[in-house]
Amino acid sequence: MLAILATLVASIMTVLAQADDSALVAKLLTANTQVTKVADITPDSQYVFDFMKGSRGNAQGGFAVAADSATFPALLTGNGAMTVGVLGPCGANPPHTHPRATELQLLVEGGPIFTEFIMENGATTVKNNISVGMATIFPKGSIHLQQNLGCEPAVFIASFDDVDPGTSLIAQNFFALDQGVVDATLGEVGVNFFEHLKLPPAFILGMSLITYASSPY
Repeated sequence: MLAILATLVASIMTVLAQADDSALVAKLLTANTQVTKVADITPDSQYVFDFMKGSRGNAQGGFAVAADSATFPALLTGNGAMTVGVLGPCGANPPHTHPRATELQLLVEGGPIFTEFIMENGATTVKNNISVGMATIFPKGSIHLQQNLGCEPAVFIASFDDVDPGTSLIAQNFFALDQGVVDATLGEVGVNFFEHLKLPPAFILGMSLITYASSPY
């Protein structure tokens, strides 16, 4: 009984915390001065984000803990966000974009990791292998990916120049469009070829990328 009560209390506190954050975000977005924003964020501990306690998800290939305007409202006093990500052995962060921000990514442990991005139609692809202490940039709106080429987890830190960078997974969102449009876009391959495939929600194991990523370019 005590365990059930403890679970219920924890759930209620989580809901209340989310509601408080939503109210605070709304207040900060409508504040007319920076001084007012700073005064609205209380206590001082609201200016600290603990990446060790953030939501990690359960993807097999890795996870990311994001500090953005939704999870860390104090960012609304400035203009930036940050994510700490872990790529499991051979894990990959599949092709995606951040529609509102440029990403600067620094590898701090493990790896190396393979990175690739393409900016737009007609642009060349940019590929690199990143080791510990190296950073790379993914321009705002570019399609990009990362894969851990090592046999141990790789840890990276990503910073963004917007409090709400957003994430759009390319394959997952493409197949969410009208089936007729997707079918026409794929041409002879057709959507039926993919209808039985189950796309991962986020991070993937991505074993097939290793040979390609390690090849000369």
